Amino acid sequence: MSVRSFAICLMITLLAVLGALMAIFGHDNNPLDQDIGRPVFTQLAANPQAVKRIELRHHKGGFSFIRDQQSWRSEDKFGFPASARRVDGLLNDLAGLRLAEPKTRKPERYARIGVEPIGQAGARGGHLRLYDTNGDLIADAIIGDRISRPTGDAKAGTFVRLTGQAQAWLASGAITLPLTLRPWLNAAVIDMTPATVAAVDIIDLDGRRMVSRKTPMHSFTVAAGGGRETAFPAAPQVVEQLLTALQPLRFDDVRPRQAGPAFVATAGVKVRRFDGVVIEIEIADEKDIAWIRLNAVPPAGNVSAAISAEVAALNNRFKPWTYQIADWINDRLTEPLDRLRQQP
Repeated sequence: MSVRSFAICLMITLLAVLGALMAIFGHDNNPLDQDIGRPVFTQLAANPQAVKRIELRHHKGGFSFIRDQQSWRSEDKFGFPASARRVDGLLNDLAGLRLAEPKTRKPERYARIGVEPIGQAGARGGHLRLYDTNGDLIADAIIGDRISRPTGDAKAGTFVRLTGQAQAWLASGAITLPLTLRPWLNAAVIDMTPATVAAVDIIDLDGRRMVSRKTPMHSFTVAAGGGRETAFPAAPQVVEQLLTALQPLRFDDVRPRQAGPAFVATAGVKVRRFDGVVIEIEIADEKDIAWIRLNAVPPAGNVSAAISAEVAALNNRFKPWTYQIADWINDRLTEPLDRLRQQP
């Protein structure tokens, strides 16, 4: 090879190396790189407890939660209590989001990662707004798709785009936004451990029957007429299913007591605990849908301060509401005598 040819090859090699170095180190000049690792929502990350109101809108509709003193309530369900565990968990997850990778700025590509405007056909993301106690907006973004691969210092990632900004990001951290309201409500009406139940007294159009036992170590017996007739061994599996419906008893829907049609009870269930507390459940049939109202009754005689406080707390929770329950729960609570009685 001539000296000239060698010089040309050397120059080409040097240019290629220089180009590669610029491609590698030139990335450091990307202005977005300085944002990597920063919180997606700076004000939220500084103080998640500052959030007073949460608004979420998506292609199926939307709902909002508001903080009332130390509890969360649903503005879309008559102010019914929301699950503090789930709502606070969402806020903490949002506060933990960190910018990990800049993605597209092109609107035509937003739909690929779920950060397109929620009014767009087929939109998958959710438009989230958070407000502080002064009503000031402290977070406003489209929360898009999740990915399961490690992202930043997290095990998963979420695509986000701040409202008013073209730049979309992959953030470290997994966010699951509620698409339906019910799972985010405090849907457990009562939660009675089966071992605490001494008797269940049922009365409806089929008559009256009671299952009862003397102690948690005894088996249940069943008798017609509220226990005044001869008692027979109860079917263990059927009684177990009845008690399981109470641990916990969850509603499908809820409304204020003063709302809806007149409540006409067609069945009643009284669940007595070994400590003497009775939970009364009235059941109404509204167009083949079961709705219930509850009342807690203290035991007769002298009552401890703890029992009195518990009964008062239960009634404070029960009294404002009428609850819709699933058909299978209604069936369990009103088991007929022939099923409750153990077959020979």
